[in-house]
Amino acid sequence: MYSESRRYKKNDWWDLVAVIEQELERSKSYETYFYIADELKWRIVDSISEGANFKIRNKAKELHRHFLENCIELEELTEVQKNDINSLFDLILTSKKETF
Repeated sequence: MYSESRRYKKNDWWDLVAVIEQELERSKSYETYFYIADELKWRIVDSISEGANFKIRNKAKELHRHFLENCIELEELTEVQKNDINSLFDLILTSKKETF
């Protein structure tokens, strides 16, 4: 699904926050949530700052809640799609301390 490079990689944090809001206003599809969650995952992976991780995790919690409440395709998702996006959210929202 994610064959090309990251869509939002070049955006700094505050631009990304604005883009997330714009994307969610434009579309509440599974694909929109997946791409945003995937970018947040990569931001966690690339991050070396605990403060940055905190911001990313807060945005991910907000996105996860929004996904569960507003995704127009939620009932039609396959088990694979559900597992994929839930795995992304689990990875982002699990603290480093909990992974060891």
